Amino acid sequence: MLHKNVRKVFEAHWEKVSWKKHEINILKKYWKTLTDIEINEKYLPNRTERAIRTRRFALGLKKTMVHHQIWTPEEIATLKENYLKYNQRELQQLFFPNKTISQIKNAKMSRGLKKPPVWTNEERGLLIDHGADYSSTDLRKMFFKNKTTNQIAWMRKHLGIRRNKVKAHG
Repeated sequence: MLHKNVRKVFEAHWEKVSWKKHEINILKKYWKTLTDIEINEKYLPNRTERAIRTRRFALGLKKTMVHHQIWTPEEIATLKENYLKYNQRELQQLFFPNKTISQIKNAKMSRGLKKPPVWTNEERGLLIDHGADYSSTDLRKMFFKNKTTNQIAWMRKHLGIRRNKVKAHG
């Protein structure tokens, strides 16, 4: 008896979660023109983006690289010339309006184009040694003339450095 009940529950669950013909038809109709997120939002709100992508792949509906995702040698040269001077958003606005910020970031990463760290190890050491004893303004005057007080405050927070409480003398 228990076996039949478990089977009924399983079958009911399977019927609920299995892909319906109309859902597969929606995928086949829109996979080329809409993203998986858009299909989810507009037509299949009961399916996750990941479920849509997985089912699309299983059906052989695989997207090929779109033209705007391919980097020309000229674009790569422009990226190499400018990645140190601008952030991803600025690169997109100035040089690559047909690329997404993620595409620019990925193109930089895949080519090993990294900016040097804003904080050197020596500067981090100075902040670790003195950050708890002085305000960001004082630290800037004493050690970090090339940093803003906000940069100092954020790095102090990033490193978990808290200001020491000043004891009243009296």
